[in-house]
Amino acid sequence: MTYNQVYSKKDANELDQWIRRAIAGSSKLEEVCMACDQEESDQNDFGPAVAHDAIVDHIVEKHADTIRILRFRSTFVSVNGLKALFGTCTKLEECQFRAGKEALVCTHSAKWLDFRTDFTKSILASSQEKLPVLHTVSFQICNVKRSYQVNESVATELVRELPALRQLNVNKSAWKVSTSLPNRYLRG
Repeated sequence: MTYNQVYSKKDANELDQWIRRAIAGSSKLEEVCMACDQEESDQNDFGPAVAHDAIVDHIVEKHADTIRILRFRSTFVSVNGLKALFGTCTKLEECQFRAGKEALVCTHSAKWLDFRTDFTKSILASSQEKLPVLHTVSFQICNVKRSYQVNESVATELVRELPALRQLNVNKSAWKVSTSLPNRYLRG
């Protein structure tokens, strides 16, 4: 399903309500794909990121037992929405979404600045046993400089926390997990 970019919470809620009505009769919904018509432009040029948590809440409430693929390429999902998705959608195999800069945070370590993720510690680490088949995670961090890049330790931490993870995409960086050796490792 494609839609025009929304710039207000009211517009996001109306779109989410329409989508909820469209998928409400699907008792065994396995895949939801949402794409913005302006998707071909730079993801950070979309203006303010308005969360589509109402559609996430609906999926969590009505389709958590069956949903396998969520492709919200240009759809912003809040941290609370991510927590709900990863905490309840146990058959989730692939997800793609936009997230705010709070999804990745810097924490201070004793000897060095260690880039770890709130996303990993709060959401994925606490939900890892609930995500046994999640193999692909893609997210676009919005409201950051164009030169923003993810530190490799972030990717390593995600791979460590999710044994089924095979591919991680963040902004324009991509990592694939090789399982050909006894220890899993990342290839950028």
